Amino acid sequence: TIEVAMLLLGLNSFITNVIGLVIKKRVILLA
Repeated sequence: TIEVAMLLLGLNSFITNVIGLVIKKRVILLA
């Protein structure tokens, strides 16, 4: 259904944002 597709897209976007934040934090700590 459309609801499931929207949920998956939102979850994928959320995971991508979390990974991006973790990478940024590691880069800041290493710098």
